[in-house]
Amino acid sequence: DSPRFVAECLGCKELEKQRQRAVRVEREYDELQVSVASLRETIEGCTQQAAEAHEGMEAAEGRAVVAEQRQERAEEGMRDLRSSLTICELALEESTSERHDLEERV
Repeated sequence: DSPRFVAECLGCKELEKQRQRAVRVEREYDELQVSVASLRETIEGCTQQAAEAHEGMEAAEGRAVVAEQRQERAEEGMRDLRSSLTICELALEESTSERHDLEERV
């Protein structure tokens, strides 16, 4: 075993270790690339879901406004009906009173 041969062998072993380390790092890098791509897809999916949820929320708010407007109109209609009913009741009382007066005269 000459010193030169031993140095060459040690150099080869070191080179082999570095090659194996490089292969391992490259494999880890590839795995990380796959993870990053998967995370990007997840983020895109979540972003899309958030956009759809926001659109749904805006649509629901629009429907709520329309429902409130309808409720206000219905309440106004009920007030009008109550006023009409009161007027009719007063007219009925008056006509009933007049009828009684007429019946008494007859």
